[in-house]
Amino acid sequence: MEWGQDKPLENIIHIHGSRDMIFPTLYINNYIEVPDGDHSMILKKADWISEFLEKNLN
Repeated sequence: MEWGQDKPLENIIHIHGSRDMIFPTLYINNYIEVPDGDHSMILKKADWISEFLEKNLN
């Protein structure tokens, strides 16, 4: 897989799991960490993500 993005997109919020082994945080900058979130965190951490979005994006 190759990502050809030369510069970050504007107005993007990156939410990323701290335990994502598919896309490890070692290679990622400027993100909001979901504690113990893995690659399937959207299912496993739905309550945390929903609460975060509700508090921070209104």
